[in-house]
Amino acid sequence: MSPSKGENEEFFHTLSQQDHLFTEDVHIYAGDFNAHVADETETHVTIQEGHTILSRVGDCHKRHAPSLPAASPITNARISSPQRGHLLLRMLNTTSFLILNGRFEGADNPIPYTLQRQDEATINDYNLIAKQHFSEVKTCYVIPRPSRTHLKIKIRTTHRPQPHSSPPASSGEVYQARLW
Repeated sequence: MSPSKGENEEFFHTLSQQDHLFTEDVHIYAGDFNAHVADETETHVTIQEGHTILSRVGDCHKRHAPSLPAASPITNARISSPQRGHLLLRMLNTTSFLILNGRFEGADNPIPYTLQRQDEATINDYNLIAKQHFSEVKTCYVIPRPSRTHLKIKIRTTHRPQPHSSPPASSGEVYQARLW
């Protein structure tokens, strides 16, 4: 599912309605959201949860900050990446989902950019998971690939899906999102 012109708010609304289905199953939303959230954090993470939910390294460039709620209204015209970032953060805070990108990097690692071309680098592709399932994730990192502009992201979990869930069905399965 991907938004086309004028359907961005509907897209994020549809995603926000999915969080109540099968709450015991781990759902990872992955893809090219074309959204800039910079290093903004999800506001639903409490101080206590902050001790177990790793902080996130984001793209701290000012151009890649999400738009403010009072910014220009979203119309049916093409919306900007900062506006999509605002919609993404709103959806995350409504559903208690987290951005996984940037939470597993070491202090010496570079910013986990998901789009690199010429002299531009940014994060606009994301892996999202419900806060209640964050402890199931062991790693999430961007795989550098110099021949492509959008990079792959790998996630390793300890989750064992139930029989009614879709594959993969083994513990510690690696989920890969190809982001083109």
